[in-house]
Amino acid sequence: MEHILINSGKLKLMLSREDIERYELSDVVGNGNNYPEGTSEQRTALRKLLDDAERIPGFDGGQGRLFVQLYPSRDGGAEVYITRLTKEPCAAVGFRKDGDVMKITKTGVFDELSDLIGCCRALSGLGAEHGGRIMSDSSAFSDGRRYFLVLSGTISCREYLDGVSSRRIEAVIGEFGRNTDSLHAEAYICEHCSCVCETSAVRMLSDM
Repeated sequence: MEHILINSGKLKLMLSREDIERYELSDVVGNGNNYPEGTSEQRTALRKLLDDAERIPGFDGGQGRLFVQLYPSRDGGAEVYITRLTKEPCAAVGFRKDGDVMKITKTGVFDELSDLIGCCRALSGLGAEHGGRIMSDSSAFSDGRRYFLVLSGTISCREYLDGVSSRRIEAVIGEFGRNTDSLHAEAYICEHCSCVCETSAVRMLSDM
């Protein structure tokens, strides 16, 4: 098992086919869920991998929850991204809850181009008060099997903590595909994807 330590709270693992068999992760990789979701059997299998990951020098799993994503590779292995979740993201990076703003990114994964287009059409109908500011910039990518939609914009920290805008965006994405962690998706997109629509993807694809 190879690894890349992104920072103390973020880790990327590269698993071979043999690693998948050793950790009994075949069902987990085939399911493709984001964790801590999944069945109890899948979480038990994944726990063995996390126990070893937490021993990697420099990675601090802490006492909080871990967000895990798996991307099956064509050689039978998988790429696994592990992130330690924080309870107060704004406070952790020095934001005040009233006046400061922050950039937020949302990423969706879709199995078919038609799903991506349908999502863009639904998103295009959202106004600024319903999450539209999160879509001030949008791009689309594909790895040849799936499609990725990356949305980004600037909102107030209070709006971020309130979560209404984010939940609206996530609900629309979830209707057509699935939401995925943007940091890990960015790393995967850079390595494995080609650009479908570099800018204004929501507007351009919704017109198709």
